[in-house]
Amino acid sequence: MARLLLTFLISFIALPTWADETLGFLSFGGDFFGAGRSVIHDAPDTDDLFLAGEVVEGRTDITGSAHLAGREVTIKGQVGGDAYVAGEEIVLDGYVTGDATLAGRTVSVKGVGGDLRVAGSELELNGDVAGYALIAGEEVVFNAIVSGDVGIAAGTVDWGQNASIGGVLTVYEEDLGDLEVPEGIVADDRIERREVEEWEGPTPPNWRSAAAS
Repeated sequence: MARLLLTFLISFIALPTWADETLGFLSFGGDFFGAGRSVIHDAPDTDDLFLAGEVVEGRTDITGSAHLAGREVTIKGQVGGDAYVAGEEIVLDGYVTGDATLAGRTVSVKGVGGDLRVAGSELELNGDVAGYALIAGEEVVFNAIVSGDVGIAAGTVDWGQNASIGGVLTVYEEDLGDLEVPEGIVADDRIERREVEEWEGPTPPNWRSAAAS
């Protein structure tokens, strides 16, 4: 089992070198492993899910956690545990019962039952988050109810009509006071502003450097 996990992790690291190949699939102990150019998971009764490829798609519900990496990553089924996703384009249509940790160039999130940690260039939060949210992006669409605290470092934020924050909103800015927060999203006495250098949350990947390497 240890050798299997090591092989799968190596395939993650070597993604660009085998983008034209199909490495195949393996179901073991209720977990599902897949790697190749185009990887689709639609098998029932899966616990943890591990996928890597050029195009990665999870179509069915899983009871455990999802570990996905690819250029285009889509999750349509419900994730019973946590989700860890890295990709250039990430679409999280399925509900994540646990925490979600996401890093990509464009990221879209529908709903998270735990905490959300997300970093990217263009981010869309269109589903509720039951825990806290740490958000780092250049262009952020915030159209969700977040029950806990929110920490955000963003160039611009488009606040949607469903936007609401139940905890403290901490804004990390180059110039304090630049980011406008409309009335009704969070009470003024629950807004804190800090220098962007103090940000210690998720950091967007440097896609230009990755492409050049």
